[in-house]
Amino acid sequence: MTATNKTTLAGLIATAGFTLAAFLLFLNASNPPPALTVREGSSPYFSDSVTVAPGSALFFTWGVTPSPRAKAIARGETGEPGSRYGDTYAQARALMTQLTDDLREVGLSLRDVVAVRANLVAEPELDMEGWNKAFSEFFGNATNPHKPARTTIGISRLFHPDYLAEVEFVAVFPPGRGPFVEGSRFERLYERLDRASTNDRVRSYGRPTWALSTGKAIQGGSALYFQSAMFPDPMMPNMATMPLRMRMYRGDVATQAEVIFKKQVAALQEAGLTPGDAFFSRNILYPDPKNGGRMDFAGFNTAYHAIYNKPENPNRLARTVMSAPGYVQQGQLLTIETYAVYPGDASKRFMKEDGTRLPLLAFRSDAKATASSGVATSPEAALTFVSGLIATERGTIKQEATEIFAQAKDKLAAAGATLDHVAQLRAYVVAGANGGIAATEFEGVYTATFTGDHRPALTILPVRALANGAKVEVELIAATLPN
Repeated sequence: MTATNKTTLAGLIATAGFTLAAFLLFLNASNPPPALTVREGSSPYFSDSVTVAPGSALFFTWGVTPSPRAKAIARGETGEPGSRYGDTYAQARALMTQLTDDLREVGLSLRDVVAVRANLVAEPELDMEGWNKAFSEFFGNATNPHKPARTTIGISRLFHPDYLAEVEFVAVFPPGRGPFVEGSRFERLYERLDRASTNDRVRSYGRPTWALSTGKAIQGGSALYFQSAMFPDPMMPNMATMPLRMRMYRGDVATQAEVIFKKQVAALQEAGLTPGDAFFSRNILYPDPKNGGRMDFAGFNTAYHAIYNKPENPNRLARTVMSAPGYVQQGQLLTIETYAVYPGDASKRFMKEDGTRLPLLAFRSDAKATASSGVATSPEAALTFVSGLIATERGTIKQEATEIFAQAKDKLAAAGATLDHVAQLRAYVVAGANGGIAATEFEGVYTATFTGDHRPALTILPVRALANGAKVEVELIAATLPN
């Protein structure tokens, strides 16, 4: 740069009222890190999809909910809020402020965020306006033009009646940064934390006294495993292959959670993993009519501690816990899905006998099952996070889901992928008292779409509401190998 150009640049900065540091921050935020490929769409808030380059180190946060700090932020920003922690806008703003600080602790910023998921309490209604207002203060603005992939759902409730929002981030470490870079200050910081590690490719964050982690850093070049939603055992064995709406379950939350965690462990073992390799858990509890319509979080935690955060397995998961409607007439009280990472070098697991590579490796515990029990992604694969998709026209669940999969083909094609590259699929269906019927309708579209040997890991969640009055929303993670 010539002296003249430097002078001109300095003049522009001064005229705009920015410091040099602020200007450089803007320039950096304007361009995503080299590890990310962002494909923007029509939304002013988020992108259609974001692809993470092969070999990238990832950071998964927990689902953060309001805290005393969030309470103080809410009161400071809104005066007298409607609840102790403020309205949806105030809570979402406080949560993303907290998550921004969590990112900073591991050397990341908002421009490194790949995907954002928000669970918003939708009673009496889904406050998309408040959520979008808060979101736009962190992404897609003049300070940070970066727009990640995003999914927003309206849930029944969180584990505290005053909580209105739960937010989680997935971020990527730019090349040469993060806790796995030898000699870096973030590696030294992590070593000073002196945490118990159960997997050589995962590092945990958060208070050591907590039963869960606030974030999990995943070393670059790792093979990931996405587990399908796990259900309790039905009352009779032959019900396991019946449509969702025809299955019946019994037992309280603690009993059902114990069964699910055991099935989770069995599925991990089938995939060559252990509970020590798990790093994230998404847990959906349903109101228990026998418990006054409340969620038995204590019973759930009892089952959790039987597997995790114990001397023989000190692994503490990053996790979300929320409530959704549906299934209560069948007696089902919870659903659990889990992510895990293979320790060491797992490349050989993804090689065919002829030496060619597989982008995905599916594990199907039951040949008659609709989906795989879980799907592993190659350490050489690029991961594409597709934003939650909703239909442009309102219709039945079948109609909306059919249109969504047509959209998904286009979004994936733009990322150089197809439906055959989908590792995980999560569907949210608006349901009243009978979530089983809604889930069965979507399940029919899923089986008609994925007709080959490959069946993505699948989670179908009844929810209270979705944006724009939609009945279905679908988010995807796809894995593709370099040419």
